[in-house]
Amino acid sequence: MASPTQSGGKICAICHEDCSSRARTKDRAGRYYCQECFDAAMKKKAARKKAVAAPPPPPADDGLGLLEDFAAAASSAPGVELADPDAPVAAAQPMHAHGGGVARPAGANREVSGGVPEFIKQPWFAFVAPTLILGVLYLVARGSPDTAVIFLLPQFLFSLVAGVLVLIQAFRTGIVAGILTFCLFPYTIYFAFAVNDNPHIKALFGVSLISSIPAYIMIFQMGINMVTPIGQAP
Repeated sequence: MASPTQSGGKICAICHEDCSSRARTKDRAGRYYCQECFDAAMKKKAARKKAVAAPPPPPADDGLGLLEDFAAAASSAPGVELADPDAPVAAAQPMHAHGGGVARPAGANREVSGGVPEFIKQPWFAFVAPTLILGVLYLVARGSPDTAVIFLLPQFLFSLVAGVLVLIQAFRTGIVAGILTFCLFPYTIYFAFAVNDNPHIKALFGVSLISSIPAYIMIFQMGINMVTPIGQAP
């Protein structure tokens, strides 16, 4: 097949018109292009290179349309207001670490959810509160053997609960520790303060030991008063 130059004309390879009398460009293969077609082809080539070099734009919605559907549904629901994206963001509150490694805002130190004061959960409160209560009951009950039950019964129940808590901790540690705690009171004391890692249980068991001292004294005095002196029997 004869080339455009061999046929005697300069035919544009794109528009196939004679460009011998117009501005034209010739490529290495001997093909002619009129200036208009050549400029348009170069612009398309540059646009393709730019599109390949530029990274693709991020998708408008990573949720495959679900975010837009959710926003539309929320905006149409009665009584629902979407947050204003242009609204100022509140300053972040400083966080403080508490027992157990939990970080809470600084404003939540005094109270937690439900209105319970934070200090109630502290180990020292588990020691101070029952000590004060049992101390007041002891002062009320020590005046007469008839009122001794006011102190002895709460103290017995409190010591029972504290002992059960220590025993549960011991069996959680191991069967041998649980059996020794149940059978040997010296080991119970050792486990409660040396092995047990729960500070609240340590505090409660410590109160039970301290309160047992006046309880034994009161029981001993009641036993002496119940003994009838010799020579005064009817």
